[in-house]
Amino acid sequence: MLTKEVDVKAVNSVFFKTRIAELMGLLSQYCEAVALYRDNITAYFDLKIFVDRGARVLDLIKPFNAALGTMSPITIEFCDMHLRGERSRKEPEAMKRRTRRS
Repeated sequence: MLTKEVDVKAVNSVFFKTRIAELMGLLSQYCEAVALYRDNITAYFDLKIFVDRGARVLDLIKPFNAALGTMSPITIEFCDMHLRGERSRKEPEAMKRRTRRS
C-alpha cells in the first residue's frame, strides 16, 4: 500500500492503521539509532546507506500521516532531523518536502 500497488479503499483501515503505527514506531527507533551511530561511530559511507534506507521509508509513510494520528508530523519531523544529523530546527520542514531529496 505504501508504494501505491494496492488501492487505499481495498485495505481494511483498522488493520492498516495498526500496521502503519507499528512501522512508524520501528522507523522512529531506526532513525534514532542512525543519529547515535553518526555521533558515536562514524559519519562516513556506511552511515549514508542507513540514512538513505530510513529516508526512503519515511518518504513512503509521510502521505499516510493522517492514519498515524495528530502527533505523527512531530514524530516524522524528529525522524527527519535524526536522519539529516540536525539537533534543532527553527521551522518544521519534513512534511513540506515531498521527498528527502527536495
